[in-house]
Amino acid sequence: MTARVTELLGTIDERRFRELRRDYVDVAWFDARKSRQRVVSEGRIELELCLPAGAFISDGAVLWAGQDSVLVARREPARACRISFSASADPLTALREAAILGHALGNQHVPIEFDGEELLAPVLTSDAVMTETIERLGLATVEVHFGEERLFAHEPATKFAAANG
Repeated sequence: MTARVTELLGTIDERRFRELRRDYVDVAWFDARKSRQRVVSEGRIELELCLPAGAFISDGAVLWAGQDSVLVARREPARACRISFSASADPLTALREAAILGHALGNQHVPIEFDGEELLAPVLTSDAVMTETIERLGLATVEVHFGEERLFAHEPATKFAAANG
């Protein structure tokens, strides 16, 4: 079965979808703003997405609904850098270093996401290159950790939001 999707129907936490069987479509963070794409669900259902320009496919977005089932977008985990800032740092030093870090990541076209008081950034090169880039800045207030994250699950990447916002 191939279904054509022209609009997002809502989110899976809405009451009208609670009792329906769920089938998931993994959507990478960098594909979440693509209005034209083909995706395949875990249950092997193909969707032709023809969404309005500016649409954002968030984690939990309902892409298609039938009488007894729904197809739900799920953000794929991706390699990411989690950057935390020292709470004990002098506010002016922390602000200066955050600006330097933002400038350095921006120059490499790395989008960022804020997760509470931490910053998340996808690893577009390698852990080693990203670590070296940040270490070369000589920042005293940041700590870096790497792992798998569901990036930009509910909001678009800053780079794309600014460009298309």
